[in-house]
Amino acid sequence: MEAIVRISGKQYRVSEGQRVTVDRLENPVGAEVTFDQVLMLTDGATATVGSPIVDGAAVTAKVVEAPRGPKILVFKYKAKKRYRRIRGHRSAQSVLEVLAVSGAGGKATPRKAAAKAKDKDQD
Repeated sequence: MEAIVRISGKQYRVSEGQRVTVDRLENPVGAEVTFDQVLMLTDGATATVGSPIVDGAAVTAKVVEAPRGPKILVFKYKAKKRYRRIRGHRSAQSVLEVLAVSGAGGKATPRKAAAKAKDKDQD
């Protein structure tokens, strides 16, 4: 099951077990976070599109780490004027591991249950 969820004003496509890097959240490392602004839910061939959000759908994730992004250099330059300025910037980020994507009926499909169901389908 996949979902398009809004986190900190941006949209991310997530599925169970996936790690997503987002802007820094206020939650500490190790905390579980639930996002209820699910814009679209996909389960195989069926898709549920919200207007604007899918009622009753949620994404549960765990904050794995809180690193800083790569250094971005901003260089200002004016020709023939001896004007040069360098500024650096590193944005604060959070790495989330998606634990479950639940649909409108509240049916959670955690990774372990999804893996067992997948094994049964292969037999």
